[in-house]
Amino acid sequence: MRAFLILEDGTVLEGIRIGAEKEIISEIVFNTSMAGYPEVLTDPSYAGQAVCMTYPMIGNYGVCREDMESSRPWVDGLIIRELARRGSNFRKDVDLGRFLEEFDVPGIAGIDTRALTTPPVKGVYYRQSSGKGNMRTKVCAERFRRGKESGAAGSRGKRKYSKVFDEAGL
Repeated sequence: MRAFLILEDGTVLEGIRIGAEKEIISEIVFNTSMAGYPEVLTDPSYAGQAVCMTYPMIGNYGVCREDMESSRPWVDGLIIRELARRGSNFRKDVDLGRFLEEFDVPGIAGIDTRALTTPPVKGVYYRQSSGKGNMRTKVCAERFRRGKESGAAGSRGKRKYSKVFDEAGL
């Protein structure tokens, strides 16, 4: 199912829904580690945040519950480039997609996560922020699109979606 990442500056990125089918509005933060995504997801310091993993493939070794930082994920959502559908580690208890569903954590795959963290370059029009701290974001599945948000994905209209964040008190 299609999903959308809507940034506070009005940028809309289209991807594929992973994990729970629900809508979130959250602060977006970035993690550049190549491994350790189960620890990131279950680290209480990420409570209330949507984590964008910049490494291109996440989920390749599944989730081993023994490696978790706490008994459940604390992140609001997960933003990744590509989800490995099957973890290949012998210690794996569950695949990442199933883990997200189990704990009702929504996510989106198919996003150019590295471009979200870098200054604009030719051909890339989106970035993390304009130096004003972390940006707020909305992750939603296609069925949650409504009102002004039902416009074309990829729209670059600035401030078009700021009302979404203002109404959420973010």
